[in-house]
Amino acid sequence: MVGGYEVFPDSVGLYTGLSDGCGKPIFEGDVLLESRGKFGGVVMWHSNGYFYINDTEELIELSTFTPLGEMLRYTDFVIVGSVFEKSKSGRNDKDK
Repeated sequence: MVGGYEVFPDSVGLYTGLSDGCGKPIFEGDVLLESRGKFGGVVMWHSNGYFYINDTEELIELSTFTPLGEMLRYTDFVIVGSVFEKSKSGRNDKDK
């Protein structure tokens, strides 16, 4: 329990220190969509020491990802969800 709320440890994402185009803080596991709707994905931590947007169906780590902070300098993204949110089926989206 944290502050009277039950918290599931696997649903806690790291804060990136960055905000989306609406000023909302971005966390690991958030789903971002480019403001024109052309690109999006899940915010993930790269072992090289930065956050990035994984736009693939598989949660993989490639060495060619652009750091999230650099992407946000040139493109507006908005948070449209989280891999930890429950879907309409009652399962966590990350369990699909």
